[in-house]
Amino acid sequence: MKINIDQIRNISKYAPHRVYAILLISIGVIGLGLASFAYGPGRATYTIEDPADHITFNSITNNPNYGDERNFVLIKDAANTAAGGWSHTDINVTPGKEYLVRMYVHNNAAEDLNKVSTNTRVMANVPTTTGNQAQIDGFVTSDNASPKQVWDDVVLKSDKRFNIAYVAGSSRYYNNVNPSTGFALPDSIVTNAGALVGYQTMDGNVPGCFKYSGIATFRVKVQGETSADFTVAKQVRKHIEGQTGNWQKNITAEPGDKIDYIVEYKNTGQTQQDNVAVKDSLPENVSYAAGSSTLTNSVTPNGIKVSDNVVTPSGINIGSYSGGANAFVYFESTIGAEKNLAQCGNNVLRNTASVTTDYGTKQDTADVTVKKDCDDKPSYSCDALKLSKISQLQYSFDVNVSANKATPKEVTIDFGDGQTAIRSIESLPVKHAYAKAGEYTVTAKVSFEVDGKTVKDITSDACKVIVNTETTPTSTSGSVTTPGSIASTGPVEVIGGIAGVSALGIGIQQWFASRRAVAEALHHHE
Repeated sequence: MKINIDQIRNISKYAPHRVYAILLISIGVIGLGLASFAYGPGRATYTIEDPADHITFNSITNNPNYGDERNFVLIKDAANTAAGGWSHTDINVTPGKEYLVRMYVHNNAAEDLNKVSTNTRVMANVPTTTGNQAQIDGFVTSDNASPKQVWDDVVLKSDKRFNIAYVAGSSRYYNNVNPSTGFALPDSIVTNAGALVGYQTMDGNVPGCFKYSGIATFRVKVQGETSADFTVAKQVRKHIEGQTGNWQKNITAEPGDKIDYIVEYKNTGQTQQDNVAVKDSLPENVSYAAGSSTLTNSVTPNGIKVSDNVVTPSGINIGSYSGGANAFVYFESTIGAEKNLAQCGNNVLRNTASVTTDYGTKQDTADVTVKKDCDDKPSYSCDALKLSKISQLQYSFDVNVSANKATPKEVTIDFGDGQTAIRSIESLPVKHAYAKAGEYTVTAKVSFEVDGKTVKDITSDACKVIVNTETTPTSTSGSVTTPGSIASTGPVEVIGGIAGVSALGIGIQQWFASRRAVAEALHHHE
């Protein structure tokens, strides 16, 4: 299949920008690179010695101030206020910085012909897609020019993924009538409607000759790829009717006590996250209070009842959240009878909450310690496996135990990567370095001496932890804002900074001064 680039450009004049973007992508897929567009269409060219005998734009190849006018779209760092520094091909950009784009407009008809271009407009296609490269296309159109439309482009590149945003209110048009501050142009310059330009006024009428030419400028901001991340925090408290706050990572309770659990999800990135799913895994000997689950966010600040499925493997869908927004899921539970506790002494009942989005799954835990009395019989337990991060791949591990009429002897730590360490309680903590990034389940088992005998491999859910060397361990700590100070879940607002181009004034004045001199010297050629 043969592609006619001029036809594609003509289509773009009437198509919505989204359609035009699709056309560009489609062409790229079949092997036509961005640079293949360059200037166009193919057209007759002229010189200052021999200008055009009809209305045509940007077709003089030896403009003393501009060179080849077909390369009429240029770009530079907006912070560069010097006269030069423009690029008309590729430019390496830095996310977070603004860039100034300019488009030269020159009716090449000889002055003595008195040929005035009508409905003269400038427009630009500023893509919004994200990648390592983006192309800005500039157009000059006229009802009575031949050709009716000319175009050129510049290509922005970076080793980091980025997208481009037009800076609202930044468009100006400079000519001999207003060379310092320029005429304000509407933001429609980056739409299919374009923006009218002119000479005395922006009425679309541009006479032929150098002295009636002008420069349209606007700013774009290069934005880094939008981040996407979230956090999960799980806490617990004893149930007291009417209380607010008092959430903790771990508490001590008695058999039969009522307790409350809360899970906070927070979108810490900039990208909206949809279909956020929350589920909770209750430990043994803790029962869920049916009908107690409540969702609180900015849309439902007083809370609404949600499905009991929050404590099932399916979990519940709590909706969509923009960057910075959060939500709380709350429910009640009851600790079971003492006889059902697994061991004498302290029993650590660990609750695990997990949240899943399109950007992965994260977990957090909260602990309730419940003591089981066994008539002063020997009791022993593995109460907690604690870790601290030393580096990306190295961690330190420590173990807490309880012993009544029993003596802890050795701790065996299985690091989950095929490596184990056997240490006495006194020689902990122990350091371990993983050979490669990944997710590892670490388990601690303790041996005790009880009545002259060794009891081995005593462990618990609290003595197991998941280490993810690619992110952070699932055992985390931190505070959670109680429901009542909840971030907004409203749409993300994008505020484009409006910056003037007055810093360009010196360069513009110098440019026009030199152009007037040339125009006077060459007046008899026009």
